[in-house]
Amino acid sequence: MIASLDVAAFRSAKPFPHLVLDDMLPAGDAEALLEHSRELSGRGGWVRYQHVNERKRGWPRLDLLPEPARVVCERMTSTAFLRELSRLVDVELVADADGAGLYEMGPGGRLNVHVDFIAHRLDRHLRRRLNLILFLERWPADYGGELELWPDDMSEPKRISPAPNRAVIFETTRRSWHGVSPVSLEAVYPRRTLALYYYERVPELQRAQATRYRPRPWDSLSKRALMALDQLALEVYARVKRATGLSDARAGQAMGLGVLAAIGLALILSSAYMILLAVRGDCEDGRGEPAICAWLDAGLAR
Repeated sequence: MIASLDVAAFRSAKPFPHLVLDDMLPAGDAEALLEHSRELSGRGGWVRYQHVNERKRGWPRLDLLPEPARVVCERMTSTAFLRELSRLVDVELVADADGAGLYEMGPGGRLNVHVDFIAHRLDRHLRRRLNLILFLERWPADYGGELELWPDDMSEPKRISPAPNRAVIFETTRRSWHGVSPVSLEAVYPRRTLALYYYERVPELQRAQATRYRPRPWDSLSKRALMALDQLALEVYARVKRATGLSDARAGQAMGLGVLAAIGLALILSSAYMILLAVRGDCEDGRGEPAICAWLDAGLAR
């Protein structure tokens, strides 16, 4: 595991505090995680995250991993490991499985720029402080899937390429904007990662807040409008999870309740005109999909 982390390098890193660590785990541990991640790919139990802002799937039950891989995860939440991580943010950290797990992004996978939720889903005295992302697969550069760390002004990101046993540890704040560049449709296997989250126990109740997304500078007006609509739906989704204590795997069922369906319909109707205008603007600028623009022109001509 890690012997000693460079606290000064972490705190001075741009665009926000982070470390990139190659060969983080002993080679055998990294290979065990990759092997068992591949074995799980064909099984049930994965949670799908498929909406405008992301397309991926996750295996949230790290306790159900086969023993070699499960032991590795336990080491990464051990007292000694937590003590070393705590030096980065100068507070005592605790590990929690909320949101943690194995993740896959297949061809066409995406994760738009965002800041993560800060408050724990069930214990509102836990405030997230660190994310740890461990890349598992060998990953050709032309497959995309780079981790992007963005400054608050969205000027230019730091891009980190996936590589086996490469870890990225970064501070979780309301300004730690990050995302994943789209995975190429030519990718023949998924981008695989392990994500772990570390929290600080605080006396104040933490305000519930959904993951917040932000467009990249080059995103079209229509994409920005769709992202905004998706953000509203996620706010409802987050409130359902908070109110019911449901996991991601089951909260989606609650989203099908009639009252939430009505809320969703109202959001769609209230945003339809904005989206229509944005799509029309893209067509006028020559950036729209030809088939959609032709359909829109035909409709407006009637």
